[in-house]
Parts: sequence; C-alpha cells; structure tokens
Amino acid sequence: MKTQYLPFLIIIFLANAISCLGQDLKKEPITELDFAKITLLGKITIQELKTHEESWDLLEERLGDPLQKEEKDEFVNKSKIISYKEANFRYSDYGKPDDFTLTNITITEPGFYLTVKGKRLQVGDDIEKAAFFSHSRNEADSTLSIKIYETDADGNPRYHESGDLMTSENEYLSVKFDPSTGLITEINFMWRIV
Repeated sequence: MKTQYLPFLIIIFLANAISCLGQDLKKEPITELDFAKITLLGKITIQELKTHEESWDLLEERLGDPLQKEEKDEFVNKSKIISYKEANFRYSDYGKPDDFTLTNITITEPGFYLTVKGKRLQVGDDIEKAAFFSHSRNEADSTLSIKIYETDADGNPRYHESGDLMTSENEYLSVKFDPSTGLITEINFMWRIV
C-alpha cells in the first residue's frame, strides 16, 4: 500500500523542484562583462570610465561641466570627487601619487539613468526593476545588493567546485530604496583595485 503512493510523491517533489528552479531563473545574472557594459545616460560605459586614463576629462566631454570638483587627502590616499547634480564620481590614487582610478559612482537624483543589459534603471524607479537581477536583500538598511558574477578570460561564467556561480569580490552594485514607497533612493557602484 505504501509503495503505491511513491510515484505520486516523486511527481510532487519534482514539480516543486522545477517550480523553485524556475523562480531562480527569473533573476537575471550580471557578469563582470555585463557590469563593464553598463551605460550611464546612454553616453559612457563603466568600462570606458575604468580604463580611460584621466577619465574625468572623458566625463566632462560626454556629460558636460560638473557642478564641483574637489580634491581630498584621506589617510594614505588622495581622492578627486567630481559632482554633477544627480551623481558623484570618486577617484582615488591608492597611495600612488597622480595615478587616479575611478572607485565609486553614487547616483542620488532622478534623471541620471543607467542601462543594465538593456534595462533602464534610475533613482525614483520601483525597487522591483532592480529586483529583476540576481540579488540579495538587506531589510535592515533597505539595500538590494545586485550580484556581479566572475567570468574567465573568454567571458564564460566561473563556478565554485560546488557548481555555484562565483560572485565577484571586486565589483559591487547596490540599490537603496525607501521601504514605505518601494522607490529607489540611491544607486551605488564600487570596485576594488586588485
């Protein structure tokens, strides 16, 4: 009698597993290559900003004159901050005088949109637009951390021995939101120099 229920239980188990798998597949992964191709205002990519020597000149060329330019001495590093109405770009020299690298972009106002894998995202959008991407959510500080996945030299995803995709430790994209409205209040890009 007990064995006659076994096929039924297996079918229920498989249907559940497939349903859960489908939910995970709905989340769009972003690789390091996708991250590099993120476009700001349709005018400049993250890759251009990361690799162009003195990319603050490129910023002004593509985005216009900033509201403010500021230099700061911070502990061992020197920083340059270029501010537009909607966004700030931070460059750091990591203790190598006059060798500045873009390390952070913070977008705080609507109108400064970015395009990620063909999807447009900006401050003021519903958080569900960002939740489309593979992420982890921190309810304590209302932040959605979009996972950036490592790729090999050929652009293929890298995997742990367990079979899970490897998350990049060098690139980071977070989206803060107002939990009462569900609207995005800040978008932050950061990357570590390795």
